[in-house]
Amino acid sequence: MKKLFKAFCSFVIISSLIFSYAPSINAKNINLTKNTSKTYTFKNGKTTIYYKYSHKDEFGHYWNIKEKHGAKITKKYQLVEGQRSNLYYEGYPNSDVGFFLPLPIKVNKKWNNGQGGSKDIWIVKSKNKLVKTKAGTFKNAIHIYSSTHKTSYYLAPRSGIIKVVTKGKTTFELISRR
Repeated sequence: MKKLFKAFCSFVIISSLIFSYAPSINAKNINLTKNTSKTYTFKNGKTTIYYKYSHKDEFGHYWNIKEKHGAKITKKYQLVEGQRSNLYYEGYPNSDVGFFLPLPIKVNKKWNNGQGGSKDIWIVKSKNKLVKTKAGTFKNAIHIYSSTHKTSYYLAPRSGIIKVVTKGKTTFELISRR
């Protein structure tokens, strides 16, 4: 009986040590906002999109966006990105949030990301995905799926959205982070 009790106690102690040190993605220990000291470059089809940090206020971090098609600049605008204890978001300033993720992150968590009354149901598929982009490989990426648009979004700590795949085709991808 003593041997059985010792084995059980050893199992409990070892299990608690393993699970207490296992990384868990939640609002307290993950920051999905982009690193403001870096410039991000994305590819969306034939368009190259540059994110350069501008400033911060109570709504979040503002990024100056420049889109180029070939050598020609086709658009300039700003996006705001932020994270609160219960939410990560990205969108246009003074407008509706274009993308949001409720926190803490839990696999199989579902929410309605639809705007204007649409029923766009999103689900967290994974929170420890290994995602390869042209900018590198990201560990512990979060995989979110929109069933309405048949689209997967991949987010990485300190980088935000790094890749978007629609119906099996990469439609948005981080290609550089300097």
